[in-house]
Amino acid sequence: MSSQGSSPETDWRCTQTRSFTGDVTSDGQVSVTFSPRFTPGGCSVVVGGERATGSMSNGSINVALPYRATCEMTPGNGPSWDLEIAATVTLTPW
Repeated sequence: MSSQGSSPETDWRCTQTRSFTGDVTSDGQVSVTFSPRFTPGGCSVVVGGERATGSMSNGSINVALPYRATCEMTPGNGPSWDLEIAATVTLTPW
């Protein structure tokens, strides 16, 4: 999987490449395991981020990826916040 942000504010957090495995059931339910875990840039003390669940529809897979982490609010400086993050990941074939 390759991911990227949608702006300069998110590119430094979200641009990464990693492997994943998963299962799709006959009714379109999906479970995905990321290896290594999905860790946004600037974040540490991550709890979660390994497993996501969701569904497949029209060739795309949408999964929710909950985790908690301590994250810098700006790259390289500024305060860090303890966050509960509920990311949504959309996987589409190339």
